[in-house]
Amino acid sequence: MRWLYSRTDLGSALEISEQVLTILIRKETLRQIDRLGERDVLIRPELGVFPSTGFGNIVETIEPGETATRAQSGKLRELSVDEDQYAAYQARRSSVPHEDKELAFVRVVHDDELADEVLESRLSVAKGDPIDSAELAANADRLYGLQLYEHVGYSLVEDERGTGVEYRATTKSWGPNILQFGVSLEEDFEGSTGFNIETRMTRVGLNRLGAEWRTDLRLGSDPRLFSEFYQPLSFDSRWFVAPHVDLSQSNFNAFSLDQNVARLRVSEAEAGFDFGRELGTVGEFRVGAYRGVGEARVKVGDPALANEDFDSGGAFALLRVDSLDNARFPRSGTLAQLRWTLSRPGFGADNNFDTIEGDIAKTWSRGKNSVQVGLGYATTLQSDNTVQDFFTLGGFLRLSGLELGEISGPHAAIARLVYYRRVGETTGGILDTPLYLGASAETGNAWQSRSEMSLDSALVSGSLFVGIDTFIGPVFFAAGFAEGGQTNVYLSIGTLRR
Repeated sequence: MRWLYSRTDLGSALEISEQVLTILIRKETLRQIDRLGERDVLIRPELGVFPSTGFGNIVETIEPGETATRAQSGKLRELSVDEDQYAAYQARRSSVPHEDKELAFVRVVHDDELADEVLESRLSVAKGDPIDSAELAANADRLYGLQLYEHVGYSLVEDERGTGVEYRATTKSWGPNILQFGVSLEEDFEGSTGFNIETRMTRVGLNRLGAEWRTDLRLGSDPRLFSEFYQPLSFDSRWFVAPHVDLSQSNFNAFSLDQNVARLRVSEAEAGFDFGRELGTVGEFRVGAYRGVGEARVKVGDPALANEDFDSGGAFALLRVDSLDNARFPRSGTLAQLRWTLSRPGFGADNNFDTIEGDIAKTWSRGKNSVQVGLGYATTLQSDNTVQDFFTLGGFLRLSGLELGEISGPHAAIARLVYYRRVGETTGGILDTPLYLGASAETGNAWQSRSEMSLDSALVSGSLFVGIDTFIGPVFFAAGFAEGGQTNVYLSIGTLRR
């Protein structure tokens, strides 16, 4: 087991990072050693403080490893087999199932309380399917993608029925809960600064049907508390219900004849209940009802403007499709969403209106280069809604030269073209940090009436950015530019995807 660096040895950020990782895994390493039995063999080479990134001197570890192994040769000899047994073992390893052979059975072996049917429903292979190693491995990835297990593997096994596949899933030794963090900073160099710290706690596998509970907490310029309980209704996890609560504060600019007349601070509290169905592994459809209350207070502007309290309530339908191969820096796939919302006094709302929102982004790649095209459109079918229901633009990749939510209205549209390139070579190890350089071109606006929507009135914006794909999440540093010389600088670390 690796010793810790002394204080005098911690001379660089890389060595400090190694020290942190060592401390994190040390407790688990000691726990595993304590569990060793009499027949287990522990080999501990004397490596001193050999760093995990010392690939150029890796040969130096061979001799200590050989010495430590030979010291345990007596115990290892007890585990050896004769030549005939070893030859039979090698023959079994090298045998490849015939492609035309069919699976006699499919089963999942796991050590948690989740029902077998839930896991089996995630598999695309079934009894009678041909044995295809690539497909079997892809299904192991599906189970691992549930984020419940530390390790998922598969093997072909024989019983009285014939040859089948057995998946083995080992529950995480550190528990099934997932905790994520994010930090974002926005600065326009004209006195407006936005700063947020956010965290997400996801509890998975809460019952035999695979319920999940996700809670987001954001503190700073735009505080928010969102909590949703996702409960599947059947073992196949296709139908579900999802009650939720949402508390938030945000800034909106109020306009009159395209002139910004005030900046409002809007506070809302909402509760809702959703019912939906998963669409394979790439999407979902849900409908729901919601009820809420809020207030809009004048933050900057004419003090004679009245503050308002409001009630909200209505129903919605949402279709979401996500086939991206990577949520952070995708190389291929589509992300699309279509939402229809109705606000009705019968649900407790002050206003009667319908809104339609649609977004789609498609990504293509060649070599290290990726291009993404995105389109977004939102409109209100009646015009009597209030500022808290307006659509906002501004922020990174949403007219990057404008500050977050700088323009708003009952109608909005945006188009963007994003290019990024992965630069440099990486090691593929735990400290692997792919670096991306990119740029975007964006155009769009928010309008007070649908008749005003036109290409001539669209604003032009763009950005230059650097992105790093780290183990704590994506890190972005970006500079946004807009017409009239407006600029914004963005820094985000591990920001959470909604």
